[in-house]
Amino acid sequence: MKRLLSIWIMVLFAVQPIFGQATAQKFKKTYKNQNESNVAWFATYVDDPDTNGTNLRETPGGKVGKVIHPSLEESRVFTVSLLESWEGWFRIGQEIEILDEDTLVLGKSLWIHGSLLKASTTNYDGEVLSFYQKPDRKSKVVFIVNTEVSVSFVAIEQGWAKVKYVSPTQKVYVGWIPIEQLCGNFVTNCS
Repeated sequence: MKRLLSIWIMVLFAVQPIFGQATAQKFKKTYKNQNESNVAWFATYVDDPDTNGTNLRETPGGKVGKVIHPSLEESRVFTVSLLESWEGWFRIGQEIEILDEDTLVLGKSLWIHGSLLKASTTNYDGEVLSFYQKPDRKSKVVFIVNTEVSVSFVAIEQGWAKVKYVSPTQKVYVGWIPIEQLCGNFVTNCS
């Protein structure tokens, strides 16, 4: 069993760079800037359980441009501005806010994976929120929530976010929600 686990770990580490290279190559071929003005579409917090730091990349799956180490802030939570998305990756603004107190200037836009980006819904009084199949209130409702829930990001368009919600029973839901129905502040509830 240990030998099988060792082989699996070696294969995983050998294949991981190949997947990153494939993502970076696909990005170079298909990427088109969705937000040339670089105006932030939403600010939200990063919650990365990796105690070695959060990798910010020059391109999706590409070279690490900056690692934000946990020693820079007590709780490993910091806020980034989302400029656009590409296949689950998000281009962030040049400044990172650490616990609403300090600002780290990157000097350039970098990319982060959406699974590390978190927000909560703003239905604090039990309001029912609808999540849509497309970024359009007239499209099919794919799921609803009637309590405040935490979500991670899948994609973003101006005014809308495609998010993933994992229910208490571990059922996964994905849908679009108007951005004003999300709170990206880790410290307060945006009310």
